[in-house]
Amino acid sequence: ALIRCALHVGALLGTNDQKIVQSFRKYGESLGLMFQIRDDILGICGDTKFTGKPVGSDILRKKNTLPVIFAMEQLKGKDVLTLSNIYHKPDVTENEVHTVLDIIERVGAIKYANDLAQKHEKIAINAIKELKISSEVHVELRNIATFLLTREH
Repeated sequence: ALIRCALHVGALLGTNDQKIVQSFRKYGESLGLMFQIRDDILGICGDTKFTGKPVGSDILRKKNTLPVIFAMEQLKGKDVLTLSNIYHKPDVTENEVHTVLDIIERVGAIKYANDLAQKHEKIAINAIKELKISSEVHVELRNIATFLLTREH
C-alpha cells in the first residue's frame, strides 16, 4: 500500500491526466505486492550472506508469510497438524524450521510465490507500457520492477 500510495500521489501531483494517474497507481500496487512476496520468500529461504538473517528466519518468528499460508491451504493429513503444532508453539526449534521448509518445498509454495511475483511484474510493466513518457523513463520503470522481482536482500 505504501509503494502504491507513493506512486499514486506522485502522479496526482504531476498531472491531471487520470490515465497516467491510474497507470502509476496500478504500477505501484504491483510493485508493492512484488516487494512483499519477494520479502516473504527471502525471509524463508534467502541467502544469509545477502539477507543477514538465517534461513527460515520468518519461520523462527512464526510469521504468516505467503509461502506458509499457501502451504497451509494445500496440506492434507498429518502435515496439517505438524505445521499447525509448530506455529502454535511458543518457540520453534531448528529441526522444526527444517520440517516447515520441507513441507513448503513439497507443496511448491516457493514456486507459487515466485510465479505470483512474476505475474505482478507483468502487470506493473503493462500498466505503464502505453504511457507517453520517454523511453529512458520506461526503461527505468521496468528496471525497478525487475530489481524488486530478483532482489536478494
